[in-house]
Amino acid sequence: LKAENTTGNLKMQLDAAASENKIARELLKDAEKKAYIANYMSDNGGSAVQAGNMYEFYNNTTNKSQFSGLELGGEIPQSTILLGAKELRTWIKNNKKNNASLNKIYINSSTGDIYKMIKDDDIKGGLNVEIVGNTGGGSVPVGDKDYGEADSTKEFGDAEITLLTPQAVNFENKPVFEEMAEVRSVIKFPMTGQEIIDKYALSGDFVKNINPRQTYTPYKEGDPFFRVGVPFK
Repeated sequence: LKAENTTGNLKMQLDAAASENKIARELLKDAEKKAYIANYMSDNGGSAVQAGNMYEFYNNTTNKSQFSGLELGGEIPQSTILLGAKELRTWIKNNKKNNASLNKIYINSSTGDIYKMIKDDDIKGGLNVEIVGNTGGGSVPVGDKDYGEADSTKEFGDAEITLLTPQAVNFENKPVFEEMAEVRSVIKFPMTGQEIIDKYALSGDFVKNINPRQTYTPYKEGDPFFRVGVPFK
């Protein structure tokens, strides 16, 4: 009986240690992801969604069986996907090399969609791209096939996401942006609606009118829609 109790206690101790190790590993991964998100946003001016998608792509994609044997090919810009046609053909031309790209997958950081280059004799150049998954959780059917996993919900642990206010960018002394002309007068490069939502503090009514997948270009001084704010002092 004593031996049985000793064995039972030892098993409980081992189970407890294994549970503690699992929690420690999860906390370490969470801290690593939060650090990546913060660094990405600081270095690239992107959103938390973009940073989270990039982290998952480079760290967890090839762990999935459906992507085994494929290489990470880098990023395919959201603007290329949205504009398509000539822009997409140019991107394919710049990224193909002796069909090696057919063994690579590419990430659209704005949406988390994962693309693969495929042969397509119906279009100029004979190559096209198709979505083969996403960086999130959940099932994504593509045609009659089921590639990878995806979900519209992006998880960032306890990472704090600080939205930029008009005050923060020295535009005007108010807490939120109220119209797209204001935002387009302060952004430095084209951004999707989702990237703007994830980066800037916007009024509730304004957010409702933004198309997350549309790309918005900056207004420059001299443009009739350019807005000059009252700088926060």
